[in-house]
Amino acid sequence: MIRLAARCLDRSTVLYLRLLRLINGRREHIQCRPPGYKLGVLRPESGASLRQHLRETLQTAPLPQVSLEPRKATSSHNELIFRFSSPLPCGIPNNDQVHGYAWLHGEVGQAPAVVLVHGWMMSHFRGLHPLAEAFFERGLDVYFFELPYHMHRKPPGAFSGECYYGAEGQFTADSVRQSLLDVGVFLRWLRASGAPKVGVWGVSLGGWIALLTACYCEDVDLVVATVPACCLERLSRESLLSKKLMPKWRAASPAEAAEQLHAFDPVYLEPVVPAEKIVVVVANHDEIVPARFPLTLAEKWKGISVLRYPHGHISINMSAKMRREVAALAGQALYPEGTHAELHHKGVN
Repeated sequence: MIRLAARCLDRSTVLYLRLLRLINGRREHIQCRPPGYKLGVLRPESGASLRQHLRETLQTAPLPQVSLEPRKATSSHNELIFRFSSPLPCGIPNNDQVHGYAWLHGEVGQAPAVVLVHGWMMSHFRGLHPLAEAFFERGLDVYFFELPYHMHRKPPGAFSGECYYGAEGQFTADSVRQSLLDVGVFLRWLRASGAPKVGVWGVSLGGWIALLTACYCEDVDLVVATVPACCLERLSRESLLSKKLMPKWRAASPAEAAEQLHAFDPVYLEPVVPAEKIVVVVANHDEIVPARFPLTLAEKWKGISVLRYPHGHISINMSAKMRREVAALAGQALYPEGTHAELHHKGVN
């Protein structure tokens, strides 16, 4: 029964997203990239040089100038809105300003932090609030991070996530590179702001970005990837959602496109974060990112933790068991014994 319900929810979600595109019709009036933008902007770089470029950029990029303003205060936590300029602007003003909000126990940097990264085409974070509450109850500050072309960052007239891949997936590489750099420099900023430990959790597309932080960002204390996109070439052919997602990008120059795709596909990369700090959450009945793909990654990344649940791609976030277990792991990794007293001494309560 759970299996049937999980698969029905996955299929209903895919149907909704396809109907959304169908109802909105042809979208030539939506400006996903500025005039003169060159398709395949990454093609002059080989996969190896691109990987080196990403590592160097994440290490040397200036820390963002993050603006903070109150969102609302509740009896349980302090809420702030944060904004900063993307280190890899594309020329679309909305997208080049990174947005998000935070639940804090005190001031920025006083408590360990976990950054939550949403999935493709999500238009809000409300569905992730129960998991965020579980993290918060463990003493962690929670940062809700908006990916490029989503939510506040979508171009005028577009719906959330519409422009991330482009009509045929042709913008995959630059969207993912911007996502990685945005999240990476924000993690560095949290460290520089005093956060004693920093982790990242992501779901689906966000899980893909979380895995990339494990490959390119050394100073991360925990990476949790829930139903993450990986094994991208096979996924683009076999996923219920992403079939035929990247045909034009691959067809333009198959060898170059495949080489560069490997710079963004975790299955072809080696993590720089120790295996004991990486967790992959697998949904056994997932039809959008079938379980065999993250399990293939886990076989390659020896020693990482794998949590499996009888859910689908969408219903996994409804699992109270998953939330408890992931929050417990995060608490152990980011809020170790002895830290609690120290943080209370600093004024966190």
